[in-house]
Amino acid sequence: MIRQIIALIVGTVSGYLLGYIFGLSKYPFISVLESEAWLSKILLISLLAFLVGAITSLTSWKHTPGLPGMAFSLTLTSLGVSAIFSSTKPLPKSTLEEAWVTTAIESMLILLATLFTYSAAWLADTQVVFRKLAIKPAPKQVNSKLLLTQLLPCIALTILLAALLRAFFTVSMAWSGKITLFCFLASGFLASYLLKSKSTLWYSGAAPFYLASSAIVVLSFPELVNNFALLALPAKSWNYSLIICGLGSTGAILGHWLRTAIKPN
Repeated sequence: MIRQIIALIVGTVSGYLLGYIFGLSKYPFISVLESEAWLSKILLISLLAFLVGAITSLTSWKHTPGLPGMAFSLTLTSLGVSAIFSSTKPLPKSTLEEAWVTTAIESMLILLATLFTYSAAWLADTQVVFRKLAIKPAPKQVNSKLLLTQLLPCIALTILLAALLRAFFTVSMAWSGKITLFCFLASGFLASYLLKSKSTLWYSGAAPFYLASSAIVVLSFPELVNNFALLALPAKSWNYSLIICGLGSTGAILGHWLRTAIKPN
């Protein structure tokens, strides 16, 4: 356990420092129309995701489900929050549609970066860590039955519960980002409890998938979700996608870990 805690700290701190060196902590909200700067930001996040996954896995020296995803989630959150305090520029002006379009695309690319994190961690495990073990873990197997009965329902249920909670707190109390961690913690716990899925990739991916889905709904039905669209306007916050995806994934993984701690099997 101590080794895993150290690995989480090392992975998160390394991710933040690398992100700071890359300049990610200074990026404000960047519209997709600013293609050069926006593409640079996404490429850097993808590279960062791969490095965080590998560093966390090698430091842990043991395959720990959710650990690389947690390190990357905390990295995203810290970089997103850091931009709020490090930048002296005024909040950028953008239309509601432009802000949500950017958020939809950015969050889907963060989902792709999350896959890079887990791919790098598994690569480090299989090529380095497992080679040193006398008894190697069995390879992961995902068949169509498991995919349809546990994995896909798991991410769907996590997103649905988190969406309902966030929408309620956003509309009733104007708490959008403030309550994200709790919403995904509760939804991750309930989804894990009901479906008993052990694949933490689905919990990590729930938050960016949710944010992309929210943006698509806002853009498709602006009249129906006008209150949510305005209260949760991405341009209100620097690095909105980084903060919401980071906090959401952190909460979902914590919820799953809490359920497994209470009821391992």
